[in-house]
Amino acid sequence: MTNLDGLAKSTTNKLAGAMTKFSVLIIGSVVCFFTFNPQYLDYLPKFSLAAIMLFTGYKMIAGLVHVTHYGPYALMLACLTAGLVFQVGIFEGLLVAMAIHAIVHFMIYTQHEHMPVKSVVKRYFDSLKNDRNNLQ
Repeated sequence: MTNLDGLAKSTTNKLAGAMTKFSVLIIGSVVCFFTFNPQYLDYLPKFSLAAIMLFTGYKMIAGLVHVTHYGPYALMLACLTAGLVFQVGIFEGLLVAMAIHAIVHFMIYTQHEHMPVKSVVKRYFDSLKNDRNNLQ
């Protein structure tokens, strides 16, 4: 879970019973310990690690089921992103998926809706402004 952002770790910790953000610091300390002392990984029970992996996999699949409510394009993009993250890493996979998503939308707006490029770019930045206003 340390490959994901802080929100995902906090959610995982909350599901495990953590009450404060201090749990993220504890998890970071544990990961740091095992990074510098990998020989102690042999002492961890394999069945507990398997249970954690099964639970994490179940939560990921449940997230994909949620994506299906947004349509087949969102599901295809989510599966593509998952494959890219698995193959090349989380940062690079997300960047490639975002670029593919941007190209698809750009092609739809310019080819199908016959919008000029300037209008497509303006519409994109306007939507970013609206998203930022919704966060405040």
